[in-house]
Amino acid sequence: MKNHKFNKSDYAAMAGIFLLLNIGINAGVVYTNIDPDTTIFNNNGIYQLDIDADADVDFTFFNNNISSPGFYTYSSNYYPPHFKQEIFITPFAGGSVAGSKSNTFSFSDFYYFPFALISGNFVEPFMMWQNGNDQQLIYQSAIFDWSNVIAEGGNWEPETTNHFVGIRFNDDQDSLHYGWIRCDITGDGQILIIKDYAYETTPNKPIIAGDTLMSNIGEVNTINANIYSTANNISIQLAIINPNTIVQVFDISGKLILTKTLTNLNTKISLNTGTGLYLVKLKSETYSFEKTVFLNM
Repeated sequence: MKNHKFNKSDYAAMAGIFLLLNIGINAGVVYTNIDPDTTIFNNNGIYQLDIDADADVDFTFFNNNISSPGFYTYSSNYYPPHFKQEIFITPFAGGSVAGSKSNTFSFSDFYYFPFALISGNFVEPFMMWQNGNDQQLIYQSAIFDWSNVIAEGGNWEPETTNHFVGIRFNDDQDSLHYGWIRCDITGDGQILIIKDYAYETTPNKPIIAGDTLMSNIGEVNTINANIYSTANNISIQLAIINPNTIVQVFDISGKLILTKTLTNLNTKISLNTGTGLYLVKLKSETYSFEKTVFLNM
């Protein structure tokens, strides 16, 4: 069961907020459009997301602005005014965020940096997943004033629009779900805009960043085909040959790897492009079918 760390005891009072959300469910994907977009300015703003609407907060965004006045030490050394700006996300209840990490100066802890995914990227098990608190999308430090920036970083630096935070979380049955949150970072890295989010209802099933009402990795088979993989091979079996049926294969970044016209009922495609998930799309003049396969090379 979930650890109800952030239980919304007064959840019913938030009904008015949910009236502002456009929610769609189709092909295993639950999509929520935040309308209007939520803007968090650099005044220590907080925004909580309950991805699956089960009355538990799954992720919280923070936009922190910290300032310290100048001071003298006992040895008369002067430390000038210092400013720090950071936008970060914290997962709760067993959730995690796709991102990188690095050691702190003490080497006893880590800094975490969520990836800035683009539309078409897979959100899937083979990514690096971080479950630590305060995962920084972007950070900046300055002395005297913001015209003297001395440090900045994060995978979302300096400004990033229409990119995605890859997420995964556990539901009340402890089943793991993958999803994404679309965000902008503007205002010289000091403003966070949260636009929409989605998750895959099928446990342990990857989702594609930007996938909304129509699941790009769904298995609604309107072309009467069977697709499966063994080792580095993709096998495609058709019941009939539809005119102008083509297959397209995409890698985890959304890059098109192969396009081929299918002329036989049985086709085998061998790839040497690396172990991982691939999206296979079949299209004819009137039908289509998409499936995600895993290749081991």
